[in-house]
Parts: sequence; structure tokens; C-alpha cells
Amino acid sequence: MKKLQIVLALLLILLVAGGVFATLGVLDIKNRVEEPTEAKPIEGNQATHTSYVDEYTQYAEIRLPLMRTEFENVFYTLNRNTGAVTFYEAENGVLTPADETMHAPVTVTCSSQNLTADVHYLERDGHTFGVGLYTNNLYEGAYLYEYAFFKVSDLFPQSGAAEGSLLLTVDVDASRMYQERKVYSENYILSPDKTSAKYYLSEDQRTVDTNARMRTDYKMFTDDILAEEQAEGRTVLFFSSRYYEMYERVGKVDIFTSGGTGTNTDNGREVTDVYSLRLWRDGGDIFFLRRAEGGFTLNVKRGATGVEETLRPFAGDIDKDYIVDRDWIFNKTSGEVINVITNERKVIDLTRVAEGGVTADLFAISENGQYAVLRGLDPAKKSSCAFLNLTTGEMVSYTDEPFALIANLQALNDGTIVLSVADNMDPANAKYYQLVAKSK
Repeated sequence: MKKLQIVLALLLILLVAGGVFATLGVLDIKNRVEEPTEAKPIEGNQATHTSYVDEYTQYAEIRLPLMRTEFENVFYTLNRNTGAVTFYEAENGVLTPADETMHAPVTVTCSSQNLTADVHYLERDGHTFGVGLYTNNLYEGAYLYEYAFFKVSDLFPQSGAAEGSLLLTVDVDASRMYQERKVYSENYILSPDKTSAKYYLSEDQRTVDTNARMRTDYKMFTDDILAEEQAEGRTVLFFSSRYYEMYERVGKVDIFTSGGTGTNTDNGREVTDVYSLRLWRDGGDIFFLRRAEGGFTLNVKRGATGVEETLRPFAGDIDKDYIVDRDWIFNKTSGEVINVITNERKVIDLTRVAEGGVTADLFAISENGQYAVLRGLDPAKKSSCAFLNLTTGEMVSYTDEPFALIANLQALNDGTIVLSVADNMDPANAKYYQLVAKSK
């Protein structure tokens, strides 16, 4: 432990005292074409000064990974052993605790089993966000479930529920506990007094899976979908594999439209057989991915006409070869970053992150698209981390042992970079530390 702290302390000194700038190429927005020309990096700032992270850095002994809330620059930690939730706010490169509004026990029924979690709430500007944890070590009585993550957020405006009601979604996959991207198979309307919850989407014809539970692929929300659909006036979309039998449903997913008040009918299929649980919206247009020979394509269904268009192809596998964060698709090998909505394209020269280049495996981009952070392995299997200003073309990168233990990373709109670093390779028993850097 002391060795890790010493190494991280030395790393902070390096972050403040000096940096290695590498090239970041920024390309102009181009018209969409089915076969885009190859993007090439443009020479950026290669000055060897310390302007990127010399304003502020922080080493914070927060012992759990920081996860995003739905509020900008606000995060939370969730203790798998106790269910405790703590909120933090990042501002000008500094993390400080944020006071929760309240916490309350919430019970939902899944597959005729009662699951309870102590949900902790944060309220800001008329919006609500809350999280809680069920495990069968914390609560007894539910035999079909070992884990459930509760998320509370604003209810869709067109839900028809009583004023003050909230949306409660539940993810029952324990492997996603400390992952940003969750898939919620259960969804409820939480009463204004937060004492009762009823299903938002109906359960008609939902079948039992091999775990003796109701199929978790019958109705699926993701955090990205929820963020999009909680905007005023949206139709409510969700993913489902209900048209496919259990033995053939791998990779078979459709996009459905809800009736807006919990109606959930099979004739509401908006798009059939999509590739991955990725969906973006721009006005009435729905952007999604489709399988194609040798890879996949980015498609859009126009809201005004109902016509589907293919916008551009991608080679490879979306999960193995790419990282999707917010509205951006990042190519791990080429360093190309593409905005799904605007088609803005940038290229990060990965050969300059570390000697011999890196193969990236973690990537995050700020909501405004100006800052990014990535982690990758060089040819010698050493871990490197790069902080990028995608507007000026500056990059600062470091190669060091602790970067192999990054569990989570964040890039914020003000240039703050937050790294959650573990003290060992065992996620179940690791303690975490936050490394915070602030760019100019």
C-alpha cells in the first residue's frame, strides 16, 4: 500500500512538474458518405512545456470507484459490502463531498420476489437522482437474486403518473456494479412519497429464463436512453429481444416504442434487429447500429419520414475494437473519434502516447467534446495514460505502473480528469484512490 502511495505521489509531482506533449490531429467536419476517406492526423502542438496540468492536481483517498450521476461534475461511490452511498462534486480539479437530500428504503417486486435497497437521493434544480444496492448478504428472503442495482431518476414527462413520481430502474447483473454502462431490465414508477413502486411497462407475455426469473431481455433501458428520453416531449424507446426465443436471442435486439403511459405492445417495434444496445437521438431522428459484412454500420431512422438511412460503415466488432462514450465512437487501434450525431471526426495519434504506440482499452470524453482521457498498453505491455485537449491539439502522456490499475476514468467539461486507481488486481477486494488533474 505504501509503495503504491509513494508511486502515485511521485506521479503527481511529475504531472505538476513536467509533461510529454504528443500530436493530436483534429479534422474538419465532413459530409456523410457511405465510404469515408481515411482520416489522417494533423500536426498539433509539440511544445515541451508544462502548461497542461500545472494549475492543480489532487490525490484523494476515496476508497471506491467514482461513478457518474446525471448531474454534471457530480459523482457517487457505492460500497458493495454495506450499500453505503456517498456523493462527490468535482470543481476546478478538486473533489469535495456533496450532501445528499435524503435516503429511504425502497422495495420492488421482481419475479414475485421482494428486493429492498436503501436508496440515497440527490436533488438539484428540480431534478432527482438516487442509487441503492440490494444483495442477499444485505437483505434476506429473495432466493432468485444475489444482486440488484437501483437507480432513481426523473420520470418521463408523458408517463401520466402523479406529480412528483420518479422512475426507478433496476439492473440485476452483478458484473456491471462498478461499470458506467448498465442495462436496466426492471422499471417502476416510484410514488411521490417514495413508499411504493409499480411497474412502468406492463409484463404481458413475459417468459421465464433458465434462472427461473423473468427474462431480463424483455424490456431494457440503458443510461444513455434514459438521459435522452427524460427530455421534454420525447417518445419513450427501449430495447427488447421478446420476438426471439431464448436459444436464438443472442445478438437479436429490437427497438420498441412505449405508448407513453406504460403501454407496452408488440406492434410498437420501431427498428428491428439492431446491433448492440446503443441508441442516440437528435430531435425525432433515431441513430443506431446495424450488422454488416466485416463489421457494422451507423444508421438513422428519420422521424419526419420514417425512412432508414445508412450513414457510414465501421470495420470490426463494436465491443472489441471500439469504445463508445456519450455521442462518440472511439477506434481503439486507429485513434479515430467520430461523433455519431454531427459526424465530426478527430484522430488521436496513438504512436505518440508511448514509445512504439499504444493499444487503447479505456477512453472517456467530456460532454462538450473538448477533453478526453485514454489508457492503453505499449508494445512492452506497459500501461500509459494520456490527457488530451481535443480543441488545441495538446496531449500529455505518462507511462507508469499504477495506470495498469485504473478502474474508471472521467473527462469533464472544464478539463478536469478523474482517474479511479485500484491498489491491486482483485476488484472484489481492492481499495481505490482518485487521481485528479486539471488542465488549462
